[in-house]
Amino acid sequence: MATQNASKSDPTKWAESASSHSKLDQLHWLGDKVVPNTRMLSAPCAVAYNENLYVFYENFSENDSELYYDIFDGSKWWGATKVPSTKTTDTPSAVVFDGDIYVFHAITSDNSLWYNVFDGSRWWGDQMVPDSRLSWGPSAVVFDDNIYVFYQGPHVSKTLLYNVFDGSRWWGDQPVPRTTNISSGPAAVYVPYDDTIYIFYEGDHSDIWYNVYDGSSWYGDRQIMSADIAWSPSAAVYGNKVFCFHLNRGMDSKLYYSAFNGKYWEGDTWVAHMGINWNPGCAVYQDKLYVCHQGDDNALMYNVLVGGEE
Repeated sequence: MATQNASKSDPTKWAESASSHSKLDQLHWLGDKVVPNTRMLSAPCAVAYNENLYVFYENFSENDSELYYDIFDGSKWWGATKVPSTKTTDTPSAVVFDGDIYVFHAITSDNSLWYNVFDGSRWWGDQMVPDSRLSWGPSAVVFDDNIYVFYQGPHVSKTLLYNVFDGSRWWGDQPVPRTTNISSGPAAVYVPYDDTIYIFYEGDHSDIWYNVYDGSSWYGDRQIMSADIAWSPSAAVYGNKVFCFHLNRGMDSKLYYSAFNGKYWEGDTWVAHMGINWNPGCAVYQDKLYVCHQGDDNALMYNVLVGGEE
């Protein structure tokens, strides 16, 4: 993989059509809801697959640290289900690649990165990514027919690393060039409007930074102004915008987000009436943005943003 390290002055900007403004103005939240009989230890992740929404998480238990998931079919939740023989000690990350779900997760006892694959009927079994070690993360995204997995380097190294899977082999750890020190796990998202990856992360001073990759070059990191963060961010694309969700530095259990409209960041916004303990897991499902998170009593909860896509 040929990756240039040169920094570009500004990422590609996508044009907003005149008709898009009315849709953006109509974005609204439906309100927080509890998923029945589901409890978790840390942040979840979400992915749309085969007309359902899958939410993965570390099960709430004092002993097992096992990976579980629940499925939403648009009207009901199917119930908590264990991923066979899969341990996790951090937030997972799931993507759909080549018709299957790939779920990435960490085992912090040896800083190793693992993944399991679901083909719609069975799990293939947990596999370790060779020669990849991490402190926090991971965050996976599909781009240019490959899976890119981002994470903080081992031993709290403050280095942002990534590995690429092309469907048959892993290419090996690489640092993201021209990137400030990171303090927690990153959040990656594919942005179709300019065919790039945006990768968000916490800096040394509870600030939010991001870098952009176009398939050959990294543009160089830049800060989201007027936004601070207490833990790993989450990212999503919806309604012609890139969303960066985060808890603020005060750890007030409130969810905030900054949105990039293709030209500028619109400022930090609080999601009202939504208590949260960790960064959320986000996925677009049935033309709505589902934001799943750990709530009171370690319950799995979710809120839905609507009006962005018609």
